[in-house]
Amino acid sequence: MWLILLLSLLAGCEDDGPVTLTDETQVITWLDDLSIRLSIENNTDSSILSEFEVDIHEEWLESQIDGERKVYYDFKGNGELEKNVFRLDHRSENYYTISYDLKKQVDKYEFIEAVDHGAVEVTIRSEDGDVLANEKVRNLHVYDFDSRTNSSNGFGLLVFILLVMGLGGYFLDKAIRKWMGIPNIDREDLPKTYKRLNLGFNLLTSIITFMITFSSPSDFWFKIKLLILIYLAFQVIIDLYFLRETKEYRVTLITGLVLMLVAVTLSEFFPYMLY
Repeated sequence: MWLILLLSLLAGCEDDGPVTLTDETQVITWLDDLSIRLSIENNTDSSILSEFEVDIHEEWLESQIDGERKVYYDFKGNGELEKNVFRLDHRSENYYTISYDLKKQVDKYEFIEAVDHGAVEVTIRSEDGDVLANEKVRNLHVYDFDSRTNSSNGFGLLVFILLVMGLGGYFLDKAIRKWMGIPNIDREDLPKTYKRLNLGFNLLTSIITFMITFSSPSDFWFKIKLLILIYLAFQVIIDLYFLRETKEYRVTLITGLVLMLVAVTLSEFFPYMLY
């Protein structure tokens, strides 16, 4: 039940139409270009001839574009195409990249904020002009312009933050126990069912945390806070059910609320710190 709840809340559920833009669709940039990597699922049994339309809803970003778009037939920018109609093969994912040069290197956080607020909208139309799929692309990957061998997606920073929060949680746990007079419980004294539930849920949340690092900027902190809330609720429930007399739930509740406060503070002051 918890697995279904987490996956439905954090990953979301999508209704597949005849054509869908998958989660692999994203904006990528070296900060001197704007590229949209399209991953298009054709869910029908027939090939579809389509046209791609890109709308830029941010005046600043639109003013940075220099020249006409270029379209390539894969994610890596191979094979520039000149035609305006593109074939989507049946029952398969189709990959294209739409790329624009920018007039100059732009400010990273201004670019991120524009994309995060829905500046880039992609529409896929049939040959007859019918809308097959439409989406504002907020998934984003920014490359380091000054060092093109490095990615600045912030994964290393996330690992560092998680380690710091883990150590902080450890010392916070010690302080709360001392303040409230609640002794630490030896793992050997914990019920087997409690230990199994705890281990399974910790593994699940670790996997989901890794998956969250690929979220769009606006979704990232929302999902982190939601994950903390779900984890806190689950942990308090099993503490109350299995360890009520030890008052362990009080330590869990205070520690979880402090971690939530830290996440809320970071999201407010550093919304794009991992990008």
